[in-house]
Amino acid sequence: MAQEKIVNLTGNDITIVGNYRQIVARIPLSKNPATIHFEREVIRMVNGKIPLVKIPPELIWIEGVPDPEPGVIYVVSSIIAQHLKRPDVVSPDTAPGGAVKSNGRLIGVRGFQSWVED
Repeated sequence: MAQEKIVNLTGNDITIVGNYRQIVARIPLSKNPATIHFEREVIRMVNGKIPLVKIPPELIWIEGVPDPEPGVIYVVSSIIAQHLKRPDVVSPDTAPGGAVKSNGRLIGVRGFQSWVED
């Protein structure tokens, strides 16, 4: 199988950690990270002073994620990956069991997660 190119659009360097906290890979951040923009609509006020908002899908727009390219994986934030749901777009696996911490501080992740629906 051919090696895939990994493009990190998260805005942070990514460290992939294996067993015994061995560093498997370091993926430097891109000069132009992907961004998500959205507008909130206030649905109502909770207890008269705390806004409860929703973000309608039509008020979300994402910038900085290129069109699919064969052999390229784009790493973005989880929220961007969840909205795009593309097989070439993944996010760092920061879920329990995926995040690697030392003294409560994130030092890396075990891999990536996909948000594509089967």
